[in-house]
Amino acid sequence: MLFIPNFKLEQMKCFILNLLLVSCSVFLAAQESLIADIMKVEAVNITIGEEQQEKLADYESELANMTAQLDEDLQKLGEDYAADVTQLIESFTETMSEGDEKVIKNEKRRVGTQTNTLTFNLIRDKKMAIQRYENDMKLEIRKLSIPVGKMKDKELTDSVNDYKDNIHKEFEANKRVLKAFKATEHIQRTHFTDSPSSSEDSSN
Repeated sequence: MLFIPNFKLEQMKCFILNLLLVSCSVFLAAQESLIADIMKVEAVNITIGEEQQEKLADYESELANMTAQLDEDLQKLGEDYAADVTQLIESFTETMSEGDEKVIKNEKRRVGTQTNTLTFNLIRDKKMAIQRYENDMKLEIRKLSIPVGKMKDKELTDSVNDYKDNIHKEFEANKRVLKAFKATEHIQRTHFTDSPSSSEDSSN
């Protein structure tokens, strides 16, 4: 039996309306989708024969080798890039020690331009390395059965996308550092003033 408090008419209407809304929401929650049960499809179990198992094992071995090689190539490209930028900065530092403002400005401009070129070359070369890796692995995937090949192709795509995301993040970080370098004031001017003793001598 439903208990209804002793409300006034307006309060009674609000109470009943709220009760109906709650009832409707409960009903709708229970009926979220007419096709929820229909769309529940169990995963299929694909039996892989002995020959396909051998091919899959060969693919996994090749994948491990090629991925290790890609990681090595990307690391080497990064190390070469850092070494080239280091040489530019060392040259710029030597120029700064000479104290010639015009020469320092020109050298800084040269360093900025060449570092920018190196930065774009780095991401280009890394993209090419990743593309070669993807192409080689797709050739290996073709040796597998169609169902297994589709699964491995999806895994490869996800892996390649991760690599691409990482090099783009690195590229943006390198550009930010270069921008900060360009914005830094590398020339500080000290104005010469007479020492107190020389001022006293001149007044006597």
